[in-house]
Amino acid sequence: MIKTASITILDTGFQSSAREGEPKKNYTDINSLGTYVCNSGNPITLKCPHIGLRGGTNLSDEPNPSSNAPTETHFNTFDNDVYEIPFIIDVIDSTQRLLLKEINLLRKTIGVKLLYSSDTTTNLKTLPEILGRTDTKFNTSQIKDTNLAGIPLFVCRVIGITIDNIPTSRRFAITGKLTIKEEKVVI
Repeated sequence: MIKTASITILDTGFQSSAREGEPKKNYTDINSLGTYVCNSGNPITLKCPHIGLRGGTNLSDEPNPSSNAPTETHFNTFDNDVYEIPFIIDVIDSTQRLLLKEINLLRKTIGVKLLYSSDTTTNLKTLPEILGRTDTKFNTSQIKDTNLAGIPLFVCRVIGITIDNIPTSRRFAITGKLTIKEEKVVI
């Protein structure tokens, strides 16, 4: 049995981290992704064997025209952090099979996503709990039926997904990885 942590992702329906205006509330018409909100605006819990963080700094080291001298590296800004979240789907569980469709659409809907730990009471801490923020506009009031007051989270966008089908396993025959980029936090 693979040990996993539970990580939750929530499609907010809001177009920006400023949480201004009304969120998109289309929970049924999957053919209208401009207004669709994944999983009816309810949290999606992923079973994750690990979570990875990639970050860096934007450095410019463009060559100088008409010169063969080494270039000076110029500091520009910081890259937004990128999180890679592998997940496992139990294909025997019909609920998880249905959630796979919603997970796949997370990269296509326009609402910002919230990434947070599903269980903050355990001693095993995850990256969202350790590095997440509690001072965002999403920590102040409920989103649909979810209250995130005091819960550390990342405000982010899903920028990629990989889904693999493993034919040798019956219980965990589908694995995947979400690639998520953190969004600027508006307080």
